[in-house]
Amino acid sequence: MPRARSVGTCALAAALGAGALSCRAEEPPLARFSVAPRAERVRFVAIGDTGKSEVGLSKTAERMRAHCALAGCDFAVLLGDLIYPRGALGDDDPAIERLVVRPFATLGVPVFGVIGNHDEGGGFYPERASHLTRLPEGAPRVRRSFSLDAGPVTVVGVDTAGAMFGRPVARRAVARALDEAAGFRVAVGHHPRRSRGRHGDAGAYDGLPSFFPVASGHGVRSLLDDAVCGRADLYLSGHDHSLQWLAGPCRGTALVVSGAGSEATAVAGETRAHFAASELGFVAVDAGASGARIDLIRHDGEILYSRVLPARSSPR
Repeated sequence: MPRARSVGTCALAAALGAGALSCRAEEPPLARFSVAPRAERVRFVAIGDTGKSEVGLSKTAERMRAHCALAGCDFAVLLGDLIYPRGALGDDDPAIERLVVRPFATLGVPVFGVIGNHDEGGGFYPERASHLTRLPEGAPRVRRSFSLDAGPVTVVGVDTAGAMFGRPVARRAVARALDEAAGFRVAVGHHPRRSRGRHGDAGAYDGLPSFFPVASGHGVRSLLDDAVCGRADLYLSGHDHSLQWLAGPCRGTALVVSGAGSEATAVAGETRAHFAASELGFVAVDAGASGARIDLIRHDGEILYSRVLPARSSPR
């Protein structure tokens, strides 16, 4: 049986207050993808934590199909925790087909995704994520970190699970990809920077102080503050099973939680939010180079909250 992994040097450096971008551990590569938008504006859906309940997933997946049939989606993004509770146990684990491939096959668009903590056995078995990152052609393209060129929109996937458990992540490449992108810039990852749900804010997850660097999410906070906040126009995450648009500091980057892909849990925290709801659903983005409309949509199709977000025009 594989042994539990220890906290990496970058996470310890972050916990001690050192700048994460100064950590010299070798970074993994950033996967590169591209899609050709159907029109001048790019439309996509984003949903997280889809692997908890097949009943809940069937509701949100069906509504996403209906939305994309009407709106004309260019792609979809999965925000991690695709297989609960311990990730896939092999390349032939039936949960992969049941929870990751089949529910999104009828969207008819490319699907991209990032890794969540449950996808690697709560951080104890990171090798289990490889069962998702090497799916065959036509299945969702799940990676720890990636950059997706979609014309006037760039989407950059962030390995928050790796950062949480102290492993080297592509933080410099993520920062560079966001800095160099033109148009509307979106970062996506599993863990939120801020949340009104049960887990709360990075660096204080589940009410834990920062001297518990792994469980508190201090490494996540360090990664997002260094590589995402102030660089992306929008950061989409999951982890808490709710729909939220957060208020508060990320140097101008909008923070949206879309973790209600298969289960809805309470939103009762003290973190300030423009909107927060314990409802099954997903997020839809309609974006161009100058900005985007972001809709938080319940599983029955009702738009619970909508906002227009302008793009920030200059490199960060």
